[in-house]
Amino acid sequence: MNTSALRLGAPACREAADEPGDSSRELIGRHVRALATAWQEPSAWRGTTDVGIELTNEAWGRIALTEVVVHGWDLATATGQPFELPEPTLQAVWEYLTEFLPALPEPVRASWGAAVPVPPDAPLLDRVVGLAGRKP
Repeated sequence: MNTSALRLGAPACREAADEPGDSSRELIGRHVRALATAWQEPSAWRGTTDVGIELTNEAWGRIALTEVVVHGWDLATATGQPFELPEPTLQAVWEYLTEFLPALPEPVRASWGAAVPVPPDAPLLDRVVGLAGRKP
């Protein structure tokens, strides 16, 4: 098992440790930056990690990226903020969701909510959040 760059004890994650009095915005920003730093290490993508279910670190990375994108969109939308991402990031999440969601057992798939229909020519971000059960 190779979890060196993903473990809480990894240097990038230690830098993201919570400080007393930090706002949620500061904490989220610091943790997302630490995640991005950890992902730059090739070792972060090798091996497996078990957090109740054992998956490859590549799979955990794809899950985490999807969470950051979808919930980042949720936060931006709820607070009236713009949300733009590079096309390769959105493409990676789109590819993951189109592979991952259909493979889920129905009770688990239902926890995502039904996909929201989005025109095929809509911006990729709209198609991603629609597939994740949000109305773009």
